[in-house]
Amino acid sequence: MSAMRRILFLLLLVLSAPAFAQNYLFHLTVDKISLGSDSVKFPKGKHFVLSTSGASDTLEVGKPGGVPVAMQIKVGRYLVSKKVRYDITYTFFKKENGRWTKIQSYGPVPRYDLLKAPADLEKTGNKKAAREEYSCEWGVPKQFSASFRLDVYRK
Repeated sequence: MSAMRRILFLLLLVLSAPAFAQNYLFHLTVDKISLGSDSVKFPKGKHFVLSTSGASDTLEVGKPGGVPVAMQIKVGRYLVSKKVRYDITYTFFKKENGRWTKIQSYGPVPRYDLLKAPADLEKTGNKKAAREEYSCEWGVPKQFSASFRLDVYRK
């Protein structure tokens, strides 16, 4: 490929990327996290509202047995037969020696469409629970489990 073609290709790639970029709003309510024989339960839920363009930061969601546990949420956007589809993947981490180490990734969970975020969600979301329920486990015997609710919206 000639140098001019490479430059043209890169220019088109860079210019078309923002057109496909999307901002998302995650509404997360954590209900229970278990790590080994320890667990932490939030009777009214622990609420978070996060705004991102595809992947959240590593967000600490609880400390079962004093060990910090964090979660990261990612949304993938792709085309299938000229229709936009979404995949939601969530990963849990625990802090060991001051560093986040991966416990397990779950997903992708396919979504055919995402709703537009309610106008007041960023103001009221920390007081209300998210609606869509998720539960995950890892290990035999069970070494990790989490119960949470997660709503993903287009911004």
